[in-house]
Amino acid sequence: MLLIKSWIVIMVLLAMVAPQIQGHESINENFKIASKIVFSDSAKTVWEMTMEPGESFPYHTHKNDYLFYVIEGSTMEAFDIDGNATGIINANTGEVISFKIDGNKLVSDKISIPISHGVRNVGSTRFREILVEFHGGGDSDPKSCMQ
Repeated sequence: MLLIKSWIVIMVLLAMVAPQIQGHESINENFKIASKIVFSDSAKTVWEMTMEPGESFPYHTHKNDYLFYVIEGSTMEAFDIDGNATGIINANTGEVISFKIDGNKLVSDKISIPISHGVRNVGSTRFREILVEFHGGGDSDPKSCMQ
């Protein structure tokens, strides 16, 4: 558990101090899954996301398993291409939430949502996360990052 928390702290610090990786400006907007890339290699991409209450992140499609560490928690709502709600998640500060792709769904222990969705902050507080996307069928279990 200490190794997992240490890894998460390192990723958070990286997101706070690392410049945006060059060469990712050409990412297809439909595959941009958070606000800013802070690190990327062949195994993973680390994203940063901040959303104020009422803000939305556009419709996008996930191609890989991922997890995120909640820096500042809020209530988040996933929505379909027409803006209809597909699920609500209470993301609590300090929580790690992982999603695995299962067909056309993203599945966690808290919620199941479509792999293609948008998200909006329907809570009353700012939401901030560090998201780690695992390329090539990586494992979204935080323990696997330590191997």
